[in-house]
Amino acid sequence: MVNKLFLIDGVRKFLLYLIARMLISFFTLIVGLLRHQYNKGIKKKGVYQMERTLVIIKPDGVRRHLIGRIIQRFEEKGLAITEMKFATMTKELAQEHYHHLSGRSFFDELIDYMTSGPVVYLVLAGEDVIDIVRKMVGATKAVDAVPGTIRGDYALPGTENIIHASDSRDAATNEINRFFPLFDTKKQKSEIVHPE
Repeated sequence: MVNKLFLIDGVRKFLLYLIARMLISFFTLIVGLLRHQYNKGIKKKGVYQMERTLVIIKPDGVRRHLIGRIIQRFEEKGLAITEMKFATMTKELAQEHYHHLSGRSFFDELIDYMTSGPVVYLVLAGEDVIDIVRKMVGATKAVDAVPGTIRGDYALPGTENIIHASDSRDAATNEINRFFPLFDTKKQKSEIVHPE
């Protein structure tokens, strides 16, 4: 009787395992098909012909281990990452990037903050990507940022506000060229690598 119970329990566990594996395979297939359709859409237009923007995950975002969470939001929104690098911003680059704030009282503090540790530079591409990313990022000041935005969810009061995003096409072009000087804006669709 005990052997029969073990046998029945073993068969039941094996059947549940098979069902779970079939469901995982089914959902993997569906995700693969959806990804394939999405990639076909990108290939038709080509991410290098789409609007691009620069995003910087600032030192506090890196220190607080928020890189993955922030990037995941952009990917879930369907934006393509065309370039990415991890580096510490030099003082010269920080001063060039924030030159428009050089007369402000917090300028030196801002430069010290931006050079205090590594950052993640991203070039994102997609239709209306500049406006989309700006809305996802939220207001500059943490206290003004709406919950659900990146700053609204993660930024702390003060100058450390997690993330930077280009605010216009001209700014995006200048910033991409500043932080990715070898970025070739004339890449052809055939040169784009898409994960399958």
